[in-house]
Amino acid sequence: MLAIAVLAGGGNCQQNPASGPCTNDRACGDYHFCDEKIGECRCSDNRGCGKSEFCNPAFMCQTIAGCQDNVDCLGETFCDVKSGQCIGKDQCTLETHCPFNHVCDSGIGLCVDGCRDEGDCMLGYSCIGATRTSFGQCAAGVCRGNDLCKVQEICDLSTGTCRFDDRGPFCAACQNTWEPDECGGGANYCLVDPSDPAGATYYCGVDCSQGQDCPYGYYCHDVIILPPAAPLCHVEKCVGGHCSTHTDQTCQEDQNCEYGQPGGDCARAHVGNCLVDQARACASDDECCDAPPCPAASCVTQECRGGEGDRVGHCTCTRDLDCPADNCIGADLTDPDNQIPGACLISGHPCYGDLECDIIACVEGGCMIGQNCAPDADLTCRDLQR
Repeated sequence: MLAIAVLAGGGNCQQNPASGPCTNDRACGDYHFCDEKIGECRCSDNRGCGKSEFCNPAFMCQTIAGCQDNVDCLGETFCDVKSGQCIGKDQCTLETHCPFNHVCDSGIGLCVDGCRDEGDCMLGYSCIGATRTSFGQCAAGVCRGNDLCKVQEICDLSTGTCRFDDRGPFCAACQNTWEPDECGGGANYCLVDPSDPAGATYYCGVDCSQGQDCPYGYYCHDVIILPPAAPLCHVEKCVGGHCSTHTDQTCQEDQNCEYGQPGGDCARAHVGNCLVDQARACASDDECCDAPPCPAASCVTQECRGGEGDRVGHCTCTRDLDCPADNCIGADLTDPDNQIPGACLISGHPCYGDLECDIIACVEGGCMIGQNCAPDADLTCRDLQR
């Protein structure tokens, strides 16, 4: 089998200047050795072969007809896995063959200056002028999205430039007093800083409920509060196999007790309201549709929510009716020709009457009063103010 492989793969060795009869290695030159059994020079590695050749396992120079990996290629060539051929560093068949700020022109098989989108450009560059039929150019200092701007900057798409977003006091400290002007008025709310385990740190968000864009580093989050009139609640614990409040009841975990998690002693912990038809009372999901089984979470019951380790919490809402009504305040309509708008008490939006204020909806057990730009995932105000 070895002899057959040599005959099939060799032949080109005779073209190498150092190949031919020999009696010792000195007669063969660099990167060769003398195979004294047959008295001929053989290559010791790829450097002993010509261009587009490699030294095969039989120590014969063999033409490279294809490749599976970059190690199969010589010099500054690399293996194009699409064609199975070794190609030069400026050649390409795929976008990944080209450096940043370049794109593969499949018509000529070469990397050329240009781009199809931002992914072809270096970090901080934008792809300008690309269409379905022509390449664009990577340009520095031009944005096509907020992710190319600095923290608290927003991309002005009309000019392709980043500008500082001065709409409000992003991440400014506040006292959670719910005063309308605490965070600049309007629908900017004082939010709880989730990075503080004690829940005693607050910062200002900035309104994004009308589709306003958030600057780089921020994301538009729902602002949800517990119903202001939510009653206090307590959670019963399972201690030594008996419920702490109903001591005559045996248990294995807190949920086995009548006032156990998640509802505690909330009034609607066991009988709540249907998610779709909030006027319909329910004790199970199957009571919320005419053809059971109903989808999971169709029946919404109260939960007793509080901080970790708290013994007293607040009951969640199960229907929009549990949330406060928003009213329009400060509007002056006395002069029909010069009506002065007011603002919705909770949402902060301009209004001329109560009907222009949104209904405060019960969402995930809390009342959604608006949406604010707040630090993006895994970021805190400390990260954004460095």
